[in-house]
Amino acid sequence: MAYFYSTVVFLIFLLSPLTGCVPYPVASDTSTSTDISINQDLLLTLAPRDYLETFTEEITRRYKNIDVIDGFLFRDIAFPEGGWKLKQLLEPDNCARVKAELDIDYVVILGQEELLQGEVKGIFIPFFGAGTQAKESRVSAAILDITSGNFECQINVEAEGHSGAIFFVIVGGGVEPLTVSSAIAGLAKETGLVIGKLTGFNNTRIAVIAAAAPLEKSKVPTN
Repeated sequence: MAYFYSTVVFLIFLLSPLTGCVPYPVASDTSTSTDISINQDLLLTLAPRDYLETFTEEITRRYKNIDVIDGFLFRDIAFPEGGWKLKQLLEPDNCARVKAELDIDYVVILGQEELLQGEVKGIFIPFFGAGTQAKESRVSAAILDITSGNFECQINVEAEGHSGAIFFVIVGGGVEPLTVSSAIAGLAKETGLVIGKLTGFNNTRIAVIAAAAPLEKSKVPTN
């Protein structure tokens, strides 16, 4: 297997300008489950900003019926006294107040990104080297119905690829899988689809916020 990926890297190296790393998109795998187990003491945050912004841009680009409200506005209304714990958001009186003041239908809680990297494999000798490394990005989202205060489902997305590099004397090149952006795009696509099915693809307003840790993967996928 290592020889296969080294060959791929070498071909890309020959066919591409030797100016550095060549990024490439990868496919993502998605699973959805209604078996949700989330720590009620989980902190909710607006960081990392680029993660929330990328997700928001993707879901609103794909689904014109979905409007995402300002994250700081949602945080200030949902947590007027601070704390920012999930259990505060889920209190029935708080859900009703957030619904009334912001006129939103769903809250999408993004689990923090996870990046897994495999062992570097290849050959490295004086003046020449070639190697590959498996990389996998995992992201997730839980969709909360703010009217009922219940979670509709949890979506888990994984994107995997192989980075590779080759060098000879002082020149070289490589490839890098876009696992993070592919995973987020897949998550936004599936989240928008789920919300669309729940609302009949009518116009809807949502809030997007992040958990301070990855969401525990649902144990019983529905697809």
